[in-house]
Amino acid sequence: MRPLSDADIVRVWEYGYAASPIRRALALITAATDTNPLDETQFLSLTPGERDAKLFLVRRDTFGSALECVASCPSCGESLEFTTEIAALVPEAATEYIPDRRPVTLTDAGYSVTVRPPTIGDLEEQASLGEESIIDRCVLEADHNGEPISPDEIPAPLVAAIDAHLSSADPAAIAELTIVCPSCAHSWAQIFDIAAFLWAEIASRASRIFHEVHLLAREYGWSESEILALSASRRERYLSLVRG
Repeated sequence: MRPLSDADIVRVWEYGYAASPIRRALALITAATDTNPLDETQFLSLTPGERDAKLFLVRRDTFGSALECVASCPSCGESLEFTTEIAALVPEAATEYIPDRRPVTLTDAGYSVTVRPPTIGDLEEQASLGEESIIDRCVLEADHNGEPISPDEIPAPLVAAIDAHLSSADPAAIAELTIVCPSCAHSWAQIFDIAAFLWAEIASRASRIFHEVHLLAREYGWSESEILALSASRRERYLSLVRG
C-alpha cells in the first residue's frame, strides 16, 4: 500500500461518486496498490474484514492514523467530537490480516448447519437483490435430524451461534466504538464504517483539490495535470500568491 496522491484522489472520486460503496472500496484499494493490484474477481472474494483492513491501511497512509469522529448521544442528543486511533479501533489492521475461511459445522437440538464466512461478492449480491440477511449465502448445508432444511428454517439460537462464529472468524469486519456521553454518562456501542468514513474524506479532499486547480488554472493557465504534478508545498505557495 502507498499514500494516495492528489491525482489518485481525483481519479478515484471521478469513478466513485456515482458508484456503489462496494465499488468505491475497490477503487480506493486498487489506487493505493503499486504491485499486484487486485482484479475484480480477487476483490469480490475478499471477506469484509480483509477489505476493511486494507481500507484502514489506505486511510492511515493517506490521512494518518488518528480518526476524528462525531457522534450523537442516543439518550440526550448531545453532539460529541472525539479522536481515536486506528490501532486501538482495529488492532488487526496493523498486521497482515488473515481471516479464518474454514467452513464450520454448528449444531443445536438436532439441527446441523455448515457455514463459511461471507465475501464481498456475497454482500454485493445481497445488496442488489435487497436481501435482509447474509447468513443465507453463508450456509453450505443445513439439516434437522438428518433431513435437509432451508436457511430460513434454522432456529434463532443457532442463527445467533452462526453470527457469533462469523464475527470471530473475521474480526476486522466489525469495528466498534464504545462511547460514553460526558453530559449524561450514557454508554453505547457504535459501529465504525471505514468505507463510508474514508469516502467522505476523499470527497472532501477532492472538492478542495478542484478548487485549488480552478484558482491556479485561471491565474496561470496551467493544465490540471501540471497543477497536480506540483508538490503540496509549491502548490500552496502559488495559492498564497493568488489569494494575496
